[in-house]
Amino acid sequence: MNVKVWRRSILILLTLIPGILIYGEYFPQIEYSYREKIGPGTHYRTATSEEPRWEIRIIEVDTTHPNIRLEPVWADTLKPTSELAEKAEGIAAVNAGYFYQNSSVSYYREDGERKSSNTREEARSVFGLSGNHQEKLMQTRIDNTNEPMDPEWSDYILDAIGGGPQLIKDGEIDVLIDEEGIDEASGIGPDTRQPRTLLGWNADSKKVYLVTVDGRQEGWSVGMYLEEGAKLLKDLGCDQGMNFDGGGSTTAWVDGEVVNEPSDGFERSVKNAWVVVPSLVIDNTDDEFSTEGEWG
Repeated sequence: MNVKVWRRSILILLTLIPGILIYGEYFPQIEYSYREKIGPGTHYRTATSEEPRWEIRIIEVDTTHPNIRLEPVWADTLKPTSELAEKAEGIAAVNAGYFYQNSSVSYYREDGERKSSNTREEARSVFGLSGNHQEKLMQTRIDNTNEPMDPEWSDYILDAIGGGPQLIKDGEIDVLIDEEGIDEASGIGPDTRQPRTLLGWNADSKKVYLVTVDGRQEGWSVGMYLEEGAKLLKDLGCDQGMNFDGGGSTTAWVDGEVVNEPSDGFERSVKNAWVVVPSLVIDNTDDEFSTEGEWG
């Protein structure tokens, strides 16, 4: 076998081994690590690029798995993402909505109760999940009167956190920078490469990707433009996606430790986070199910 054929055979082999190689249509230069299972239906991997210089952290959650939940976690007073994750007894987490001082300025809903609204004039993107084992995932935009652009939203969604802007809608890259009022004052500079916290998902598989990209650190990671973030989510297989609070807030926490390099040099306190929480589901309709005493 000559060298060319040998190299091609290795490439084919790597492509067939789950978790080793992702071929990126937009960023073929990105190298992905092996997918490490960190809990039920949950995997973690890293990714790097030499040009541009990027350090990326990816948490993949299969929301169809009965023993895992993606939960919003709220802080009455600002707390680091790691503390919010530990409070929820999670296995992985990323920071989420925007805040100013000690107040959330993004939509937030937990167990059907709204705790904060989008304070911007413009409608901003929100990601939410239904009850019943997160059977339904939805991405919409909500204005400051809490009116969703998707009329089905209020019928299904119990848990949600807002951010913005939208990056991908129904399989198409559609970055709504102007429509959602994203400007330099947001701290995540739409016209510059910045640290990013992204969420994307696939409507068919119902897999959610929580992604962080470090930035503002020459030699380590320069950050991404918003459109680059959208392309990264597309390379991961997402057909829906949005941006969350970035900059110094960008934090990825996995299995008890912060796994990225926050641009402040330390973990910034935030108002809320998406946390991956393992759970045990007992099916009380199963023939073998029985109880003693009172059952709620």
